Amino acid sequence: MSTNKSNTTTKTKKVIKMISLLSAFVFVSGFGYIETVRTQQSQNPEVRLADKKATTAKVTSLNAAKVSNDKAEEAQAAQAAQAVQAAQEAQAAQAAQAAQEAQAAQAAQAAQEAQAAQEAQAAQAAQEAQAAQEAQAAVQAAPVTVNAISILGVTIPFMNGGQGSGQAVIDSNPSGLASTWGGAETFSGTDGLNTHFIGHNPGAFAPVMSLGVGGSVTIFDSNGQAFHYTIYKIVVVDIYGRDINTGASLFGEIATAGGGERIVLQTCIDDTTRRIVFAA
Repeated sequence: MSTNKSNTTTKTKKVIKMISLLSAFVFVSGFGYIETVRTQQSQNPEVRLADKKATTAKVTSLNAAKVSNDKAEEAQAAQAAQAVQAAQEAQAAQAAQAAQEAQAAQAAQAAQEAQAAQEAQAAQAAQEAQAAQEAQAAVQAAPVTVNAISILGVTIPFMNGGQGSGQAVIDSNPSGLASTWGGAETFSGTDGLNTHFIGHNPGAFAPVMSLGVGGSVTIFDSNGQAFHYTIYKIVVVDIYGRDINTGASLFGEIATAGGGERIVLQTCIDDTTRRIVFAA
């Protein structure tokens, strides 16, 4: 049994070897035949021409493909460049539009501020003009004070009676009038002279009793111009003008025009004494 198996194996190996040799022969024979055919074809002019044409056509086809590919790449590059340019132009347009809008907004704001400033200035000018008109109207409407003495907020009209008629003036209206008597007969305020005023108490000159040193007296002349005087001395004299404390005569200081720009106010305390107020 073992011997038969061995023989069979040996025969099989031989058959395989023969098949291999036969296949190799066929392959070599076929390859040689193919080479022979190729050689014959290469020696044939028509075959060579056909091969040349085929090669030329192939090269032409490759060149055309390359050209087409190059054109396609160029077209893609051009499209990409156009896209980039378009994007840049769009960005530039957006930036320009934003700048224009910002500039327009600034111009609008500046215009609004300028208009507001003009309106404020116009309103202020209108207010000032109205205030000026009202002040002028008030001045025009206010009565002009002339020939009057202002004491402690009380205004007392006076007349330039002088020594000739001053007493008669105050006697004619004891509670409403004062008059000049000594010194300059007509009050000026600019003549550098003393003006002596008299008035009744009780009556128009009752406020004189409340004046004190350092107080003020205002005299309005015939044109309404005001002159302000400050009280520097107050004395009490008898009916002859003598100081009741010292007996010194003050008549000249009271009733004469000398001594510079000043005023003297005189009123009765009682039947025998008079209050004298000096102011300059």
